[in-house]
Amino acid sequence: MTLSRGVQRPVVLSISGHDPTGGAGIQADIETINAQGCRACTLITALTTQDSRDVHQVHALPAPDLAHQLDILCSDIPPDVIKLGLLGNATQIRTLSPILRQQGVPIVLDPIIKAGGGRTLADHTMIDAMLTHLIPYTELLTPNHHELMRLSNQHTPAAAAAELQHRGCQHILLTGTEDQSTGNQVVHTLYSPVTAPQRDTWDRLPHHYHGSGCTLAAACASQIALGQAIAPAVQQAQAYTWRSLHQAEHPGQGQYLPRR
Repeated sequence: MTLSRGVQRPVVLSISGHDPTGGAGIQADIETINAQGCRACTLITALTTQDSRDVHQVHALPAPDLAHQLDILCSDIPPDVIKLGLLGNATQIRTLSPILRQQGVPIVLDPIIKAGGGRTLADHTMIDAMLTHLIPYTELLTPNHHELMRLSNQHTPAAAAAELQHRGCQHILLTGTEDQSTGNQVVHTLYSPVTAPQRDTWDRLPHHYHGSGCTLAAACASQIALGQAIAPAVQQAQAYTWRSLHQAEHPGQGQYLPRR
């Protein structure tokens, strides 16, 4: 019996850290990318010591080793989209960025600066490296309010988005979960270069979730890889993320984990 090879799936390259709980990081990206109908390739930037409550330690992998693996992987399996999550240090960013730019494909950046439990995961040198080596080449940035303000050094979301777009970032999806002023609703806002901000409203879910940002960014990357324009890609990704959170599991003693 001869099996058909079928239709080739788009390739999304996820570059992020390993989360032993499976709630966030590389495992979250793989589950999301596969669920969207794409193929996941991965590069692990850091091993972490964490549980569903917080990140306790981050062990960054050597930048030269990552660059070697990235070069070999992309030479063999060219990605259609690159999704960046947890980065280990500024050296990794500076070392990997030239190889990432050489791929000539959209980059989706989830700028992870602080863990859900409160631990800082990106110091000022990493933020400076993001602004210099990643933000100018980013197709879609997916920050929460704290991350957007920290990256831009501005005081309002509109000014912050304008500042990062001035630096070269094309689109910014500001997630609104942190904003309690919207009550029982969560409002996500997409800032684009030539259109008015697009706001999507979702029912606020009752728990705290570990890996929601990873899920959203990976879903956005997958939808872009499937050929969607940014606005519909973002809407599809939000819908998928909301569903995964709505049916989340609580296997540990901390945050809920999305069921992707």
